[in-house]
Order: sequence, then structure tokens, then C-alpha cells
Amino acid sequence: MLRPKTLALARCAYDLLSFVQAAAGPYMLDPRFGNLEGFTAFPAAGCTAALLVWSFFRLPKIDGIPAPLLDVLFARRVPARQFADQAAELRAEAPPSGAAKG
Repeated sequence: MLRPKTLALARCAYDLLSFVQAAAGPYMLDPRFGNLEGFTAFPAAGCTAALLVWSFFRLPKIDGIPAPLLDVLFARRVPARQFADQAAELRAEAPPSGAAKG
């Protein structure tokens, strides 16, 4: 299962970056060190913009795709931008859920 590992990794990254921000924040405001004064938000804004661009290209849109189908898409290493198209193709290939075997 990928979900627990992903959540653990995300939480660790969040905690690490929170620690870095809590340690660097006072130095950015101190006139003897960073002296950013009113511009203290710009480093965070730059990081946010970079992560926004990264997430646009790397995170797949998974609205309406069931979990078992997501597992297949990740196993096939489908690129993030092709998730919707590949999911539609896999749904078309799958037999109807109520079909009798015989």
C-alpha cells in the first residue's frame, strides 16, 4: 500500500520544513542578520510558487477515479497529465460489473 508511506513522507517533510521556518524566521526579521522587515514573506512566496508549478505538472487529477484503478495507473507508471485519458481507456476495457461469468 502506497498511501501510508506517502502520508508518512508528507508528514516528515512538513515537520522538517516547519522546523526550518521556525529557526530561520527570527533571523530574517533581525536587523543584524536578514533585515528583511516587510519583505519577510518573499522567500516563502518563492517556495510556494515553485511548489505550485511542480504540483501542476507532477500531481495527477484523480477526481472520480476509484482506488483500484488508481493502483493500476500507478503500477503502470502513467504520467500525471495522462491519468484521466488512461483511466477512461481502462474503464472501456473492463467488463461491466454486473456481467455474468460463464
